[in-house]
Amino acid sequence: MKYLAPGADMSLCPHLDMTDMRGLNLTNVDLTGASLRGALLQNAELRGATLTRVQASGARFDFANLEGTLIQFANLTGASFDHAVLDFTDLTGSMIAVCDFSYASMQKAKLTMLEAAGIKFDHADLARGSVTDITFWGASFRGTSFASASLEDVTIQDSIFAGNDFSGISLIDARLYGSQMVRANFRGTNLDSAIFDGGNLRHADMSDCMLTEARFKAVDARQCDFTGSTLNLADFTAADLEGAIFREAKLTDASFVDANLAGADYAGAIDTGKAHFGGAKGSPSNLIL
Repeated sequence: MKYLAPGADMSLCPHLDMTDMRGLNLTNVDLTGASLRGALLQNAELRGATLTRVQASGARFDFANLEGTLIQFANLTGASFDHAVLDFTDLTGSMIAVCDFSYASMQKAKLTMLEAAGIKFDHADLARGSVTDITFWGASFRGTSFASASLEDVTIQDSIFAGNDFSGISLIDARLYGSQMVRANFRGTNLDSAIFDGGNLRHADMSDCMLTEARFKAVDARQCDFTGSTLNLADFTAADLEGAIFREAKLTDASFVDANLAGADYAGAIDTGKAHFGGAKGSPSNLIL
């Protein structure tokens, strides 16, 4: 333990499995390649530390300060970062399956080249973060903040979003298969070519969005608001759109084939005559063909 000090080179002490380092000052420490399986690092000060390629499965970083830390290509399976500070942290290529980032501050953090299942980001702050080239399954994003974040090449399947505000960010080509996004706010978001197949968008706000070639096959989008959105070539095949709002939306070559349109409102919608409604069910209002 004598090597555990600010700025230390931990290559001198690489085996720290189950070690109790709670509350220690480890600022700028170099833990490259160290084994930290099950280590206890709650409330530790790890600003500017290097944790590249560490083996830290099951480690506890709850309430720790990891601002500006490099955690690239590490094994963090099952690790906990509850209420931790991870601002400006780089998690490129790390294994983060079943990690818990609940209530973590991750402003301007870099999450790229990641594939994992069962991650929790509930109430985490990902504002201005860079989230690119990721594939998550069964993740939880309840109350997560994405303010001004950059999300590119994102696949998030069968995951839960609740009370999230995506307004004004870019989600071009996002793949959000089967995700629960009830009452999510996408107002003004660029969602061109995004895929929501099989998801739940009930009561979501998708007004004034760019949704060209977006896909909503078999979604539950009851009472979803698409007012003023560009939906050219969008695909709503077999979607449940009961009570959905398409006022003043642009619908050139959009497909509503086999969709449920009961009570949907198309007042002022543009190019409804160029959209496709074969097999659609229900009685929408203000639909002019």
